[in-house]
This record gives sequence, C-alpha cells and structure tokens, in this order.
Amino acid sequence: PKGKGYGSFRSSNFSKGPKGKGKGKGGKGRLQQTYLLVQFTEKQISRTYDVYNSVGLAMDAVCELYEQALKAQTPRVQQITYDCTDLVNFIDRLPDLSCLVRMDNGNFQCFGKLWVQRQLFDHLKDQASQ
Repeated sequence: PKGKGYGSFRSSNFSKGPKGKGKGKGGKGRLQQTYLLVQFTEKQISRTYDVYNSVGLAMDAVCELYEQALKAQTPRVQQITYDCTDLVNFIDRLPDLSCLVRMDNGNFQCFGKLWVQRQLFDHLKDQASQ
C-alpha cells in the first residue's frame, strides 16, 4: 500500500509486481522482496517507493537514481563516471532512504541509510569481482 505519503516510482509499472522477474539474489543467495523508499526533498510529496525481488536489484535501482540525478544536473555530458564515495554522498544528502526487506520468517525489517550504503558497497564489490 502507498500509505504515509509514499507514491510509486512508476505507478503504472508497480501494479505488475516486483521488479526483476526473479533475477538477482538477496543476501546469502536467496530472493528477498525489497521495498526501496526514497524522499528526494524535504517536502513529503517527494516520497516515493518501488519494490524489487531482491536486495541486489534494489541496490541497482539506487545506482540508477544517482545516475538519473547526475544526468539531470549535467544534461550535456554524454559519459558520466562516479565512485562509491560519490554514491555515499548522494545517499547522505537525501532526506530519507530506507529499505523494507522480507525476512525468512515472512516479516519485513526496515533498514536505513547506513545499511543501504553497506549493501551497495558489497553489491558493487561483488559485481566488480565477476
């Protein structure tokens, strides 16, 4: 449900179910339904969310959000590069960023910015080693 002022990233796509079609692994090699909740400005109207089939896919979405922000800031630049520090700073500047992750017992657990930053680092490190 969209309660507490959170709308969908792409409301027309949200009704189709979690992103990823079962691809991507959550922590410890399993799929974990993950809600990514973001507030872009101090105004509550900027709250939004989307749902993914795994923590890894949600972390990919955080990278995409940052890349979209970079493109909006520098529309004439064709190639954009960044490092983990830039991504961490982007997350720190957001008024709110959190994940709700379905745990093995079926309950959801909420994680904040620091957890997201750690997950992103591990996720990107895993991608780089492949």
